[in-house]
Amino acid sequence: KKGAKIGCQTLPSRPRGPATWAMATSKPDIMIILLSKLMEEGDMFYKKGKVKEAAQRYQYALKKFPREGFGEDLKTFRELKVSLLLNLSRCRRKMNDFGMAEEFATKALELKPKSYEAYYARARAKRSSRQFSAALEDLNEAIKLCPNNREIQRLLMRVEEECRQVQQQQQQQPPPLQAEPE
Repeated sequence: KKGAKIGCQTLPSRPRGPATWAMATSKPDIMIILLSKLMEEGDMFYKKGKVKEAAQRYQYALKKFPREGFGEDLKTFRELKVSLLLNLSRCRRKMNDFGMAEEFATKALELKPKSYEAYYARARAKRSSRQFSAALEDLNEAIKLCPNNREIQRLLMRVEEECRQVQQQQQQQPPPLQAEPE
């Protein structure tokens, strides 16, 4: 029938073998497709709440990432790597591995120093490990880069409040007892 709609569902693809990756090393366009596919699979797992599986896909993509030979595709590869690192940071935070979450966000910042997403991701990791003032610094950087982002504004207000609460608690605690000189 003319004009009939055909339903299509993306299923997790089978793992790509060494031959596929070897062939892709000399073809940046194919490498981009393969890495993007892994990222899509990771995103699909993440949306289903399968954070560990998502993290494995992102990690595998980073492992397969070419070391050189980007040519004119350098910008595309860099953006893809930043996305993979940020997705991995998000997964690690959900897995309560805050140190690694922070580390992956920092690596993303090294590749893209003006990434408000990376500052935001790192701030969330720092906040999760109760490093409120460090999180505040990252959020202030993020808000400079993207002043109208509501998510950043909301988290900034929350972390400012958490910093105030920590300061109040510290002021209410009695000073440590000092031994009297003999």
